[in-house]
Amino acid sequence: MNESTLRELGEWAALGFYEGLDLPWPRAYGLAYRRLYENMEIVIPPGRCLLPFEPLPHAWTWTEHGVWTAASLILDHNHHCGLRVNDAIAADRKCRFPQYTEFIDGLAADLKRRLVHFGGYTHSNPDMRRVVNEGFLSMAAELDEELARVQAGQNGAGPGTLDLLLALKDYTAGVRAFHSRTSEAIHQAAAQAGGQAVDPDQRRKLTLIAGAFANCFLTPATCFLEGLLAVHFTWVLDGCDSIGRLDQVLGPLFEADLAEGRLDIAFARELLDELWGDFERFNGWNMQIGGFKPDGTDGCNALTLECIAACGRNHHRRPNVALRITQDTPDTALVRPWKSCVAAAATTKSRAETAGTKFMAMPVEISSTEIAAMTSFTAVQALTSLLVGLATTFVMSIPATGTWIAKLFMVARP
Repeated sequence: MNESTLRELGEWAALGFYEGLDLPWPRAYGLAYRRLYENMEIVIPPGRCLLPFEPLPHAWTWTEHGVWTAASLILDHNHHCGLRVNDAIAADRKCRFPQYTEFIDGLAADLKRRLVHFGGYTHSNPDMRRVVNEGFLSMAAELDEELARVQAGQNGAGPGTLDLLLALKDYTAGVRAFHSRTSEAIHQAAAQAGGQAVDPDQRRKLTLIAGAFANCFLTPATCFLEGLLAVHFTWVLDGCDSIGRLDQVLGPLFEADLAEGRLDIAFARELLDELWGDFERFNGWNMQIGGFKPDGTDGCNALTLECIAACGRNHHRRPNVALRITQDTPDTALVRPWKSCVAAAATTKSRAETAGTKFMAMPVEISSTEIAAMTSFTAVQALTSLLVGLATTFVMSIPATGTWIAKLFMVARP
């Protein structure tokens, strides 16, 4: 493939893939991600603080382009299958670069015969606890140790192990480059914000983000801001799919910062709102909150309540928030979701009445015995069918005692 043409098209993943084509599989995959992260443009939009802004350069989104996952390249990244050929992007490139139509058709056809895909669709959950508690450099060091053992013939590894580890080594180099380049871009944006005098508070916020991002993800998080940025960066690397147990991973840092007076709670809520907005833009999937901790105790904490509040502020279809309830979940964590539901329903009612739709308030009685007998999926369906306009779903596993009465669910009426 013509390297200069791939560069002109901005096809960085394809550039790396063909660079490693003569190497054993899967070396080309590692080089594809390495060259992508070493070269992709990093954009800092005005007013944005939760960074990086996107997983791929100038990515298409659900909200603007109707794509199911972020899309940007002919040799694209998808959280389900990794590298894939994106025919929609190929068609767009041919419109923008008509002089390369034949080249693009040949590129797409050649990549399709070379890429290895298997299995059905799946979601993914990165190990956020390890990212926050140990840092990426710890993982990279573990990889280096394993690579050294294999190269020395010390662990009896089978065929292909060395090439897999070398591909991962290229991937980690790319991730390090992406982190470093993002950090530099944030510092530059903070400096430029000071001269714009449009939003004096934006420089303060970006300066805080720049300081936290420099060490976050690479090393263990020491505060909530570092932890949130590390989790978000990992989620972006994964293609913006599921994010895991956000409150349990970051709750201890959040509560410690609150107790010590280190946390700007208003800014923290702004960042959570940006995260909710990212889930909507990139059609992210699941976030779990509450439930049991690894030691078997209830996992609800102050960040759990903030996540519930974020659901009330952001009436999006994503993330799909799974609120898990134990017998020890505090009452505040049980009441707040219903308040958020009512607030969202009231907003929907107001908008619908403006459009001439009639609504009625309807009391709904839900037996906890019945809820406990449902599968999580059925419970989600039953609850969300009552909540017109509410995109956040609460997956419930309630002990079979007592009765819950939820009022003011708004339902359409002809």
